[in-house]
Amino acid sequence: MAGRVALTPEDWGSGFSAPSEGYEYSPVGELTVLENCQLVDKSDRPGTLASLNRSVVTSDAEVGGYSEVRVYADTATAETYMADVNEAIHRCASQRYDGSRFDGIREAAPPPLTGFDELVAEEGRQTMSDGTKVDLHFTVLTGRTGEIVLEAHAYGSKEALPETRKRAGDALALMQKRLRDDTAAPSPATAR
Repeated sequence: MAGRVALTPEDWGSGFSAPSEGYEYSPVGELTVLENCQLVDKSDRPGTLASLNRSVVTSDAEVGGYSEVRVYADTATAETYMADVNEAIHRCASQRYDGSRFDGIREAAPPPLTGFDELVAEEGRQTMSDGTKVDLHFTVLTGRTGEIVLEAHAYGSKEALPETRKRAGDALALMQKRLRDDTAAPSPATAR
């Protein structure tokens, strides 16, 4: 199911492609925010049945994003994941990961998407990447439906922030539609 719901480069629109490295990860693991606002990689939490991440970029690598699908054994585990996402946004406005730095992290108003049990919107900017100064503004939308969490992350220049927000919203809406279609389709055993 995760492979059918996660987006491909074509889903993001013209000009997007898979990066030369790191197009698809499964299992994804979790990027956890420590008390000192340092980001660290951890294994997927107990109760994770599946996790899949697919990334996209444009030819100049100044615009890109990723889609992510997480399937949990129960709703309570998915709710805990969402609570952790929300808590990190409010606790650490600046976060560091290896040679990367993210500043101005804040909760944003989510787009008018319906059908999610929970929806969290995050915005900020990446100011360092592998030790090099950058100025990339990002929008991350994370939505939960029952035991399934979908995430769309889009980034681009400051001038393109309205387009970046729209791209993230469109990506999450498409994943939600695919999830709805996937769960509404009869299983092979019941289709006979």
